[in-house]
Amino acid sequence: MFITRIVVMVLAAVFILSMPACMSAPAQYLSVGRSSNGKEVRMAMYGTLVVTLESAPTETDYRWSEKAVISDKDVIKQAGYNQGLRDEPPRTMNYQTWTFTTLKSGESVISLEYRPAYDPEAPAADLFTLDVNVR
Repeated sequence: MFITRIVVMVLAAVFILSMPACMSAPAQYLSVGRSSNGKEVRMAMYGTLVVTLESAPTETDYRWSEKAVISDKDVIKQAGYNQGLRDEPPRTMNYQTWTFTTLKSGESVISLEYRPAYDPEAPAADLFTLDVNVR
């Protein structure tokens, strides 16, 4: 009887201690693309988030905004921006990449607008949003 209690207590302790391993931990580094539009991501503090979206400026002269709109800049900040050509054809399809750094716990929304480069006041033809939850 005594041994059974000890075995049950040890099994219960092992089960309870293994619970956090089953939960998904916030990402320290995360790279997302178009398929993450409108979704939520979980990030660790002082993590790096990379957003990569395709654009076709040589065909339509439309581009994603270089500077992201961030709802809470105390939670996340834009750390970089880059653009380039894909390696595979068609080489006219470009990509734009934004790098963000998470600063503290909280929630923030990142928004990027797709509009003509020649008319920054034109209504956005497309919008990319990402809810960032930092823990």
